Amino acid sequence: MASGVFERQGTFSKDGYGFAGKATEFTPPAIEEVMQEHNAGGVGGTLEIPMGRVSNMEATWTLKTADADAYKGTHRNNVGIKYRASAVDEEGNEVPIRYELWGRITRCEESAKSPDGESTITERMHVTAYSKFVNNELVREIDIKAVIFKPDGEADIWEGMR
Repeated sequence: MASGVFERQGTFSKDGYGFAGKATEFTPPAIEEVMQEHNAGGVGGTLEIPMGRVSNMEATWTLKTADADAYKGTHRNNVGIKYRASAVDEEGNEVPIRYELWGRITRCEESAKSPDGESTITERMHVTAYSKFVNNELVREIDIKAVIFKPDGEADIWEGMR
């Protein structure tokens, strides 16, 4: 996929329900490998050594025009969500994007109703599994419990730890 992709507003499903609402905002989890500094004699600085794990991952989203099912699964373990959107590449082509997350929703905040009667729900999830697909091709996968980490969608760098 070309750089300079603009992602559009997408639809949202949660825990097996086909449609839970339209997402006006979606922030996928940041994947940060835990590193430890190592000082060795004769080395002119410190070296960072990967510790074979990642920092806690969180995702947030804001739903507008939410269905009643959007409230289900809050503060429960192993809630699965899917966020589907499309993006436009530099050539103007529509590119489908899908995120699949598993984890525990740790925060649910409702906004005040606007004069037109609409409100939003903002939720935060502690993520234990995360996959991203672009044009139905896996481009990133991490699963803490299954010890899978494919930062490029192909090579599993945690395979030796299972």
